[in-house]
Amino acid sequence: ALIGALLGFLKYNLSDSRKLFLGDSGSMFVGFLLAFQAIYFVQMNNWESTTYVIPNALVFIMAVMSYPILDTMRVFIVRIRQGRSPFDADRNHIHHRILDLGLTHKQATFSIAVTNVFLILFAFMAGDLYINLQLYILAILVPSSYLALYYVVKKNRVIVYDDWRSNSYTVNADHRQV
Repeated sequence: ALIGALLGFLKYNLSDSRKLFLGDSGSMFVGFLLAFQAIYFVQMNNWESTTYVIPNALVFIMAVMSYPILDTMRVFIVRIRQGRSPFDADRNHIHHRILDLGLTHKQATFSIAVTNVFLILFAFMAGDLYINLQLYILAILVPSSYLALYYVVKKNRVIVYDDWRSNSYTVNADHRQV
């Protein structure tokens, strides 16, 4: 049911003419449901009646949730280091950073989704490795994957910086202010 509801939002948000905004309450509710389903999945994996068991369920869940966890941690750390509340609104999320580099919403969403699918496939295929090794690799692979995505986009696009407090400027590919 959650996937169906989110696909409905995706349908409208990939449209050029119609947009549907989830909002803070909606995104927190989706986050709660995802956390509940992750815990339920780990518990269900231990039931005797389960026909297919994923031995690295926790690593698999961490790979699935890697983008929201990394983005939330990164934004909270940046805001706290700037002396602001971690709950202040800004354009410091990974998605906004990629949009500021010149990608469209569709391109940024697709890029992040492909990166997340790559991490999920890694977690699924690494199921035979020692569990601690899987966690170490994932702890290195997750931030470096999203950093690599950011720098690949930055290298190939014109940078457009738009500060959320209205200080905005455009930088061309040679990194000179225009």
